[in-house]
Amino acid sequence: MVNEEPPGGAGGAQEPDPRPETPEPVAKSEQVAKPAQAPSQGWAASGGPAYQQPVPFPPPQQPWGPQPYPPQQPWGPQPYPPQQPWGPQPYPPQQPWGPQPYPPHHAGVRAPAPAPAFPPPRIEPVPGTEFGLAYFNVPPVVSGQAIGSMVAGILSILVSLVVSCFGLAGAKPGWGPIVAGAFAVLAATTGLAAIGLGWYSVRHITRSGGRLVGRGMAIAGMSCGAAGLLLTTAAMVLALLI
Repeated sequence: MVNEEPPGGAGGAQEPDPRPETPEPVAKSEQVAKPAQAPSQGWAASGGPAYQQPVPFPPPQQPWGPQPYPPQQPWGPQPYPPQQPWGPQPYPPQQPWGPQPYPPHHAGVRAPAPAPAFPPPRIEPVPGTEFGLAYFNVPPVVSGQAIGSMVAGILSILVSLVVSCFGLAGAKPGWGPIVAGAFAVLAATTGLAAIGLGWYSVRHITRSGGRLVGRGMAIAGMSCGAAGLLLTTAAMVLALLI
């Protein structure tokens, strides 16, 4: 008898079939009826780690390397801004020259009459032409010499009072005549200036033909100057005699 061994050998192992296994056909009803299981459930059921959501990618960053330059102003001379045209500009509208019409008034109110135009007192024609020289009356002006004469005369009287005070107060100690003499020089100078300016002003006013006034101020200045001289002289005499 010949013992027949199995094809796999003495151990009973069978050789694998080299042909690929074809899956068994499944009905469409079974495919639709089976719910889809999440991969995490099946992986967790087998004892593996739980399924994690994928980490989103970071936001896009600026590309590495030299970046393009921002737009710049074109090179070269730029056009000038619009300017005012050269040359004389037209003048703005102005009010017409001459007398203007009076504004309208309410009924029953009369407009004031225009000021009368006085003719010049004297007109001298220019020989050989149709023009003439008009002479108008000029208001008189106060003489400056008369004002100076009155100011100097008043100052002379004030200084003469100072001479009297120092002369009488220092007559007995002995220093009165010296101090009073210093102020007496000033009083005499202002008094003589008042008399001279007043006399010159009176002559000038007389010859001006009415263009200058101030004769009374000139006479007052001469009077004050003479009074200052008299008071100064009397004070010095008293300071020397006491």
